[in-house]
Amino acid sequence: FGAESQYLLADLYFHAKNYDKAEKQVMDFMKKGTSHEYWMARAIIVLSDVYAAKDDKFQARQYLESLQANYKGSEADIIDMVSSKLAGLQ
Repeated sequence: FGAESQYLLADLYFHAKNYDKAEKQVMDFMKKGTSHEYWMARAIIVLSDVYAAKDDKFQARQYLESLQANYKGSEADIIDMVSSKLAGLQ
């Protein structure tokens, strides 16, 4: 539940348009690390959304492309989210 709660908190900050707090939350989560790759992937997607909202499409794309290249899970929702968000950044 800890990894999921880290993601949910970042997502909550993002939806409240508190982008700096969302970014900090994900960065802190990344520093701590987790064995729950799914929740880390979801948090990285939120981080990409934060950068897109801040009009930093380069950073947003970099995180998504890195996730696409390195994510070892097979969950369709992660794969679909990354693909659709990358398409939206074009």
